[in-house]
Amino acid sequence: MAKAYARSLASLDGNIVTVVASDLGNAVTRYTYFNLASEGFKHATLNHIITATTLTIESCNAEVTPGSVLNVTCSGTDGTGADLVATTLNTTHGYAADDDMIGLRVEVTADTTTPANVGEVRTIVDYAQATGTATLDAVLGATTANVTQFKVLDSQAAWGPLVNDPSDAQWIDVTDLLTGNANATATGSWAIDTPIFYNRLRVKRVTTNATNALILSLVRGR
Repeated sequence: MAKAYARSLASLDGNIVTVVASDLGNAVTRYTYFNLASEGFKHATLNHIITATTLTIESCNAEVTPGSVLNVTCSGTDGTGADLVATTLNTTHGYAADDDMIGLRVEVTADTTTPANVGEVRTIVDYAQATGTATLDAVLGATTANVTQFKVLDSQAAWGPLVNDPSDAQWIDVTDLLTGNANATATGSWAIDTPIFYNRLRVKRVTTNATNALILSLVRGR
């Protein structure tokens, strides 16, 4: 009974990020997302085991709508199928930073030049906003400008980005407000304990050495 009651008051999320030593290079930025108010929570504890990584917390109170889809047509051709190139990702859809799309998935919905691409789903592992180039975790057949069409899907990872997450400019650094420190660079724990409701938070992770590692463990409370 006590355990059931405790679980009704908290979500024991456990490890939400594990970066094995040297998985990421130096000066790489990644984000980990989690919901608070949108899932009925207002408190959280986040344990972090850090090697050569700087953490900060950013907030956004935009509406959270999982399952959104963004339909896009390629503006460039990639003969290798390693990339999808669409300048509208930046100019129209607001993915204006190189880390904005990492973790999102794409599904090819139309391709009369390479029909075998249709229905294929990939995860974006790198993104260059200047050219609208999304690099995929596994190659497709050749993709063609004004022919290959795809839809952008929410991250498959529970703690990844959503299609309708706002641009970087709309996320506000609240690390000092919530933790009393500007950032975290060493192993420790953050206790987010405030009557103020935040809808959605993300942890910004910036590596500071090519030899880096990280574990984040989360519990959220009502």
